[in-house]
Amino acid sequence: MVSKTARRLKMRIDPAKTYRAWQSASTTIDGVPRAIRTGDKLKSDDPVVRRLGGEVFVLDSVPIAEQPTPWDESLAALSEQDKERRDAEAEAAVARPSIDPSMPIGELWMCSTQIVSSAAGPCGKGTIVFANDPRIALAPECFRPLHEALALG
Repeated sequence: MVSKTARRLKMRIDPAKTYRAWQSASTTIDGVPRAIRTGDKLKSDDPVVRRLGGEVFVLDSVPIAEQPTPWDESLAALSEQDKERRDAEAEAAVARPSIDPSMPIGELWMCSTQIVSSAAGPCGKGTIVFANDPRIALAPECFRPLHEALALG
């Protein structure tokens, strides 16, 4: 299976060029296992180059300092996973309200100052919490009743 990162690294194979492996890999071609080491040089007509493409190979003319690294691929994969997670969280937040609309407004407080660290955890400015939230007792100067915060605008 080709990873999302590998799809992002698809490249057009130039039939007249030689390609260099920027990372080690293995694959099976027609039932025969093939192993590629970092630095191996293969012609464009090699089936391994065609199968793995940019996931493993760069043009041999690319300076080593400019070729991708496993670190780059790992960061790209993590970044993509983080974006997917954030998108899913945003969709879930829009799909259902986190506070019951029948909750009396007097039971809700708003964080008026960013709390980076506290014994009860962080709280972002503008976050609405329940009146019994332990962060209010630990940092009362950072919270206001929601009805007051709304009145102040």
